[in-house]
Amino acid sequence: MKSFLYHRNNSILAFIGNLISWIFIPLGWGNWEASVATITGLIAKENVVSTFGILFGFAEVAEDGAEIWGTMAQAFTSLSGFSFLVFNLLCAPCFAAIGAIKRER
Repeated sequence: MKSFLYHRNNSILAFIGNLISWIFIPLGWGNWEASVATITGLIAKENVVSTFGILFGFAEVAEDGAEIWGTMAQAFTSLSGFSFLVFNLLCAPCFAAIGAIKRER
């Protein structure tokens, strides 16, 4: 497990996440994993759960994400988790939805 965590924290994704994580510190979840999950959520909202599944070492995550809830509880407090959910709910929709909105105008 130690080698997995070493490689995960020294990946390109971790580097990118650490570059942008300071933006989210006022929201209460300034860790790089949550920052990267938010960015991948712009591609498709279901990618947020998939990103956490990969980052926390799960080979496959069910649609409801039940496997990762224990790990998520260690990464977030109740308030920071709520802040993360509200932010992702209110931020821009995925790229496909933005394209559909633009086409409909």
